Amino acid sequence: IISAEQAAAIRALAPARRATTSPRPVDASVIGYILGAVTVLSAMGWFLADRWDYLGAGGVLAVVTVYGALFVLVAWRMRREGFQVAEGVAALLAVALVPLAVIALNDLLDWLPEPNASGCGRSYGPSPLFFDFWVCRGLEVTIELAVLAAALIAWRITRFSLFALVVGAVGMRFVFHLVAAATGGQSQGSAAGWTWVICASLM
Repeated sequence: IISAEQAAAIRALAPARRATTSPRPVDASVIGYILGAVTVLSAMGWFLADRWDYLGAGGVLAVVTVYGALFVLVAWRMRREGFQVAEGVAALLAVALVPLAVIALNDLLDWLPEPNASGCGRSYGPSPLFFDFWVCRGLEVTIELAVLAAALIAWRITRFSLFALVVGAVGMRFVFHLVAAATGGQSQGSAAGWTWVICASLM
């Protein structure tokens, strides 16, 4: 229908395509990144569990903030150097510190009751569901919302696929929270089974 010259002119209007690269295989360096991340998390978990009372909420928040800043700096540096897996792992470590930061902040400011605090039993009782649910799971939900926000931001920046696991896991927790709020904490037996079915289907 058109001449070769016209076809070439049309193709010249399109933006140049980027050269596609094959996905990087899982090699020794990737395994090293993952093992290093697990080692860092284990060491930090042991340190904070052993020294939480000694450091206090303020000390824990300071430690978590310093480590989080270091992980973000490492992720930024790895991004500049072109190490995408290392960048993603460092960002994942930074997101893993968010729950500790929220717990320490809550200890300092006393915003929300601790899980299983007074007034939170097996049943949420006759009072409005949302109030009882918030008393029982307010801190838990706040932690999960903070983790979800941090993971989505980090995922947007790094494009690291493992953040999908974080977002999916937190999303499953929200299904359980909705069921608990709707049933007054009485979802057991077949209801609990259907909750897992819904979560699996959404995943």
